[in-house]
Amino acid sequence: TSDPELEKEWRRTWTREGQRKDPVRMIVEGQEGEPLQLTVQDSGGRIGKAASHIPLSRAERHALDRSVLETQLGRLGQTPFSLEALEIRIPEGLYLPLGELNRVRREAIARLEEQRIRGPIWTLRSEKRSEQGIASMLASSRPKSCTFSAEVPPQLCVLVRTEEQMLAALEVGIRRIYFEPEDLKDAGRMVQRYRQIVSRSDGEGEEAWIFLAPPRVVRPGEEWMGRILREAEPDGFLVRAPDHLEWFAGFRCVGDYTLNVANPLTAQWWLEEKGLERVTASYDLNGEQLLRFLQETEPSRIEVVVHQHMPMFHMQHCLWAAFLRRVRGYPECGRACRRHQMALRDRKGAEHPVRSDAGCRNTVFNALAQSGAEYIPAFLQAGARYLRIEFLGEGAEECRNVLQGYQAVLCGAKSGRELWRELRVMHQLGVTRGALDRVRHPLTVL
Repeated sequence: TSDPELEKEWRRTWTREGQRKDPVRMIVEGQEGEPLQLTVQDSGGRIGKAASHIPLSRAERHALDRSVLETQLGRLGQTPFSLEALEIRIPEGLYLPLGELNRVRREAIARLEEQRIRGPIWTLRSEKRSEQGIASMLASSRPKSCTFSAEVPPQLCVLVRTEEQMLAALEVGIRRIYFEPEDLKDAGRMVQRYRQIVSRSDGEGEEAWIFLAPPRVVRPGEEWMGRILREAEPDGFLVRAPDHLEWFAGFRCVGDYTLNVANPLTAQWWLEEKGLERVTASYDLNGEQLLRFLQETEPSRIEVVVHQHMPMFHMQHCLWAAFLRRVRGYPECGRACRRHQMALRDRKGAEHPVRSDAGCRNTVFNALAQSGAEYIPAFLQAGARYLRIEFLGEGAEECRNVLQGYQAVLCGAKSGRELWRELRVMHQLGVTRGALDRVRHPLTVL
């Protein structure tokens, strides 16, 4: 689709009309009887040079003083530059026709623009040095010891979207909750509800916390979402975008899969440089790749999603506003998404749920949940200790069955294969085995 106004705004960012002026430094050099030399340098260190075709001569009336040079060389209105500093290295009392001075300026600016278009010149390291550098970085990203204490029990974390789902999780003994509110006004109420049921010392020494999950997609001007979530006073936040680090500075934060942590170097950067408690392994990793990733990093700080409806795509277009109310969006829609459920039915009859977030963006999820239950014993053996289950529209009874099934796998009472067959879910981890194949055909709005 096309948006003429947005395209016009983008176009201004690379045309001269909308460019920010880059301050340049100019140096004027020369002696009587020699050409005038002009050097122009931009803020990136690129240089454009030009020389006059006419030599400098002794002035009879109009000498090239600072006022004349600043006026003529500062005429950069139709260029992406502005004159910041002028250094004059010619003797006083010399003359050059203004037309020639203007030509020298235009030629030097044109050569500088050629340098900017050409871009920086990169110096490539030798292949041997590059391999050594990467090997060194990988070695530094690995923990000194990948061993872990078998006494630390594996932790099941649950992402819920309704109070009913949270109560079901608490009922089966899970105290580590991520709550993703579709309406941000529910955040404070859910945090208080959680704390009415779970005390800090509850769970016989196990971790007990409730983190809030902001919308995955954020845009400039939506900082108000962070303010509302902070006022709810949760124990921490599930960070899904770099902006969230600014929103929740000073709080406990766990990185979600959208930070794309798929290798040890990325994990080290988010954990050490940005101070996250844990990060979620990227969905680009399949089971075998994820096991290798756990072996090459600190596994106890990597969270693995083992059960979820895969989010297939996000869109700004609101289906509730378009199909139910026939309006452009909020507030004319009357928040129809809070009162009605919607799904897209494909030609095979699968119904892919649609959810609207606090910013009215719609996300389409896969109709069938996928499970990595069969990999859980290998993950635990590799040192993983935080496994996450994400619910979408499941009711309380279904949530209890799913959670109890995974608890049975963790304690060895049931195999992962038995569980995913019982739940009738997709046996898959990550997106690399074809999770999106199911929607490569027309969809019908329900």
